[in-house]
Amino acid sequence: MAVRRYARLYRSASFSAKIMIVAGVAVCVTLVFLLLFSRFLTPYDPYEFTPDRLSPPSWNHIMGTDRLGRDTFSRVITGTYWSLTIAFVSVISSLAVGSFLGAVSGYMGGRVDTVLSLIMDAIWIFPTFVLALVVALVMGPGLINTAIAVAVVALPVFFRVIRSQTLAIRDQAFVEAERLINAKPLYIIRRHIAPFYVSSLIVLTSLRVARAILTVSGLGFLGLGIPPPIPEWGTELAFGRLEIASGAWWLSVFPGFFIFLSILGFNVLGEGLEEILRPVTVTNR
Repeated sequence: MAVRRYARLYRSASFSAKIMIVAGVAVCVTLVFLLLFSRFLTPYDPYEFTPDRLSPPSWNHIMGTDRLGRDTFSRVITGTYWSLTIAFVSVISSLAVGSFLGAVSGYMGGRVDTVLSLIMDAIWIFPTFVLALVVALVMGPGLINTAIAVAVVALPVFFRVIRSQTLAIRDQAFVEAERLINAKPLYIIRRHIAPFYVSSLIVLTSLRVARAILTVSGLGFLGLGIPPPIPEWGTELAFGRLEIASGAWWLSVFPGFFIFLSILGFNVLGEGLEEILRPVTVTNR
């Protein structure tokens, strides 16, 4: 039923929305494919040192090699796994926690709503990357710490959207009817209010994944993300920046291109979905 509904929405969408969705899906599916099969697509060990150092793109190394002789293509493809995995994990975590807190806050109201809203507002007032940077500085670089830093900054976004939708629905007649028969709050939220979240969460998740990729790459570029020698797009871009003066342009161009492509793909997909689904509120901060 849901699939047919979304298919009808797609058919009735404007041409520009269809183009954005198709292009976004194509890019995102390609990136997910690289994520799932990265270990089978790398022609060389991404951690192996070789004498072939700072070699430009060639048939043997289609994206060249770095100062340590490591194949850039293998490292960028492996970096797809780490960059996207951290982005997905952080967004899914913030979606689960932020949506739950937003639903509870909006439905319960009173002191619960006041306390949770104040906490989220305290997080919200900081610029996204600045807050992620502070969290990463406090916790230190690492896989888990990077995921936590990125998830924390996305919490208020999901919280605010779900809270606003819950406030708009909780006083409807069908919700009041459930209260009269003493249904539990969590049951009412899960069964009768949560279905209204779907459209907003689909769009918001796509947009937040793009933001998470940018944040993960930014932390890696500053040396506060995934630590070397694990390949990650931001870290690779930082190392490539040091070699630009020597003419090794490929070390910056290819990781930067993957960052650009992934952010563009998820943003375009989110914009297209937003146009056909028309959620109540979407914030891409």
